[in-house]
Amino acid sequence: MSQSNLLRTIPTTWEEAIPFVTDALTNAGLQVVQSFDLQLARATHVACNCPHHGTDQCNCQYAVFLIYKNNLSPITLVAHGRDGKTEITLIESPEQRPSHEFSQQIQTALGRPLTESLRQELAPYAR
Repeated sequence: MSQSNLLRTIPTTWEEAIPFVTDALTNAGLQVVQSFDLQLARATHVACNCPHHGTDQCNCQYAVFLIYKNNLSPITLVAHGRDGKTEITLIESPEQRPSHEFSQQIQTALGRPLTESLRQELAPYAR
């Protein structure tokens, strides 16, 4: 059975939060690979109602990232953005149990504040 651990809620849009998360993890010496993007997946489905908004005019974004460190198995990180905030969650499963040190490295990297100067610095990378 999988278990999720909410690491952080970032009080900004998904478009601003994802460059922040990617930058923070990369600067911590980790490799980040995005493996799923909700809006790209939804593009082929018309009239698909959002469970949060109850309409097909959904502003949600959901992405899955694999975080790699050296030769260790990857850690799955999920970013769920909606209504001007983005939740970052670590997923653990029996097949994917990260070491405490690896998990802690991710939590530490994501713990830095998203300041206005950092927002401006990351703005060119926002989608």
